[in-house]
Amino acid sequence: MLEIHGGSDKSVIYNGGNGEGGTEPAIPTWLGWWAERNACTSSTVEDTFDGDVHHTTWACAGGEGVLQHWKIDDMGESIFPTYLDVLRGFTNEWVNT
Repeated sequence: MLEIHGGSDKSVIYNGGNGEGGTEPAIPTWLGWWAERNACTSSTVEDTFDGDVHHTTWACAGGEGVLQHWKIDDMGESIFPTYLDVLRGFTNEWVNT
């Protein structure tokens, strides 16, 4: 499962609260539910771009990277095309390993 989110998103607020769809959980809480559902046991975080981009991966049911999350601190609601290049290098590296 891949989740990409902007820390400045006003429609689905990263830390939860009243968003465009009503009251919503914080994204880390929502990811925790996915981690539980997929029997994830641990996660690692890699910070890049001077600490503004955070990539979290979980080990789930014996598989690495089953659940992945990208948070881009200053990004709002839409990532394309502005932030596509940020992810392209990491995605290509991940796919080719």
